[in-house]
Amino acid sequence: MDRRKGVGRKNRRALGEEEKRQILEVCTSERFKDSTPGEIVAILAEEGKYIASERTFYRILKACGLLHHRTNSRPARRTSQPPELVATGPDQVHTGDVTGMPSAVQGLFWYGYAVIDVWSREVVGWAMQERESEVC
Repeated sequence: MDRRKGVGRKNRRALGEEEKRQILEVCTSERFKDSTPGEIVAILAEEGKYIASERTFYRILKACGLLHHRTNSRPARRTSQPPELVATGPDQVHTGDVTGMPSAVQGLFWYGYAVIDVWSREVVGWAMQERESEVC
């Protein structure tokens, strides 16, 4: 017989199966299917209801394999590629570049702006500024 303290005992504060089922029902309900556990706990708290902590919601969802988008309509994947710029002749599509260049004073920079023709890859305009701005 093992006489170490706490070995073989169940935590008295652990959630029961009914409480776990209630958390799963709330998270997969139509109302909360697109919400994070943090949002769910906050909304329920505003209504004066407390089921469990945010961390407990995360733990139970992870154990059940539901720690992801819980609806059939997953959001579209976002690509990180910029749109392709296509030109069939000169002066149709322009792109730009901003480059920060250090000055003689440490911590101060010059900002070089260049406008480039996509067809010929020539610089069609440029400017130097002491600070970065949306308008040259």
